[in-house]
Amino acid sequence: MEFDEALERVGTFGRFQCLNYALLLLPVAHTAIYMMNHIFASRDLPYRCYVPECDGAPGAQELDPPWLAWAVPPSQVQRPWPSNHRPPDTCLRYAAQRGAVADPAGPGCWPETFITTRTETCDRWVFPQHDKTLVSEFNITCAENRWKLTMVGSINFMGQLLGMPFAGVFSDRFGRRGLLLLTVPLSWASGMARSFAPNYTAFLVFEMLDAFFAAGIYSACFILGVELMAGQQRVVGSSLVASFYSLGCAFLGAVAWWQPDWRWLTRVAYVPAGLSVVAVWLLPESVRWLLSRNRVADAQAVLKRVAAVNGVPLSAPLLLRSSDAHAGDASSIASTDTAPRQSTGGTSEWPVLQVIRSRLLLRRLFLTAMLWVVNSFVYFGLALRSVALAGDLHLNFILAALVEIPSYVFAWYLSERWGRRVSVSASLALTGGSLLAFLVLPSGLLPLQLILYLTGKLAITASFTVLFVFTAELFPTNARHSMIGVCSTIGRMGSTLAPQTPLLEVFFWGMPILLFGLMSVGGAFLALLLPETLNKALPDNVTQAKAVGRVHRKPAPSAPSPRLCHVSL
Repeated sequence: MEFDEALERVGTFGRFQCLNYALLLLPVAHTAIYMMNHIFASRDLPYRCYVPECDGAPGAQELDPPWLAWAVPPSQVQRPWPSNHRPPDTCLRYAAQRGAVADPAGPGCWPETFITTRTETCDRWVFPQHDKTLVSEFNITCAENRWKLTMVGSINFMGQLLGMPFAGVFSDRFGRRGLLLLTVPLSWASGMARSFAPNYTAFLVFEMLDAFFAAGIYSACFILGVELMAGQQRVVGSSLVASFYSLGCAFLGAVAWWQPDWRWLTRVAYVPAGLSVVAVWLLPESVRWLLSRNRVADAQAVLKRVAAVNGVPLSAPLLLRSSDAHAGDASSIASTDTAPRQSTGGTSEWPVLQVIRSRLLLRRLFLTAMLWVVNSFVYFGLALRSVALAGDLHLNFILAALVEIPSYVFAWYLSERWGRRVSVSASLALTGGSLLAFLVLPSGLLPLQLILYLTGKLAITASFTVLFVFTAELFPTNARHSMIGVCSTIGRMGSTLAPQTPLLEVFFWGMPILLFGLMSVGGAFLALLLPETLNKALPDNVTQAKAVGRVHRKPAPSAPSPRLCHVSL
């Protein structure tokens, strides 16, 4: 008996599947928390130079005292301040007259006290009383040190890049549940250790370890969730997993709103990871993986448990065959309900080499890889940028997370109605148009700016969602997983570089948004160079893959369309 047939017998969307998804909520939400926690921990703060002639006793300083205008020069960094007003410099102060008295209530803090033609570098700073980030904790101030803040996000994505191969090998050897049993506790421990980091270097070490261990959690949870569902029900299942990620981001924003201290923020936000350790123990192992390891008895035991919880009586025993097993990888589940088995396509040559040696498929690989770079760069760039928008940063972050949930429905409708190529292109064009319009709006129209930003975030999420499916449909079955892996790995260049974009503000305050917008528009044109795959049979080999998009082509038997799923880079 094949696995899909056995699954139909025990129930594909019953009480067991509901309980299974409830257990997956916490570990999937944690993937959002470990990826985005650094946004608040490394967030820049308003601060100013400590002026001993005016500040008096430490601990009683204000951020914007009236005497700041004559004690500190205006900043030379361009900002969107109204009426050409520039804020006070954060790293320079006017030199004081010799013999000035350090007493804010005395004669030392007057315009005559300072020499406005000469400046000095600040050696102490005044920070907000309640907000605590790496800036105030480790004195990461001034333009020459800002790279230390942006480096945190890049270190996180580098850790993910290194952790993905480890997660894949470990998952294939010890199972999806086995991977979660190892990595969830290690990620939780790394995050908690990071909250006690005594210095910046220790913080970076634990940041990378956390990302390394947690890199495979999302894909493992995705497999454990959708493989026990069948047909169009998997569309709902994949959307649920993606929504759990968005809810995790919203939860992180709510915790940061309540707890502005980055150390306590991390400890509270990692509570789901701690609870996930218990939830993972209750999850069943991947049935497809058990069959691929010839553990037929264990696979049958899982399906019997599914039938019992779903209240389905089994009139005959489930006789599964290990030879019918798929590898159970993410691409086989995310690509099609009835995905063809891995085949050689009529040749013993490694399928990836066949793709590379074909000029047509190599061109498609290059275009899709560039689209992955654009999508990951813009998607994560906008996520990081949400806390820098005008207005309440926590509310903006939460809204930017929640807007992803309707984007999955939008992506599904758009791709099924207009096709994959047009969907990716239109979504990227909408992203670019929204962001470029954001730049030209007057600074006072905050609600409209937020609407344009959220529109861009919704559109880039939809584009990313369709792109995963689009990539799977362009390449043959025997090379599909490898091609998705190549595109995903190259795409991580974008997610790794995205945290560095705030450094461009030294040239122009809106340079990051401008870059996101222009890259989105460029990606929209790139997508149009690829062939349409809607309602086309999935290619089994290189010959069939080359035929995708040809105008004069014998119609192939229809195959179920790949489902849409959120890919967490």
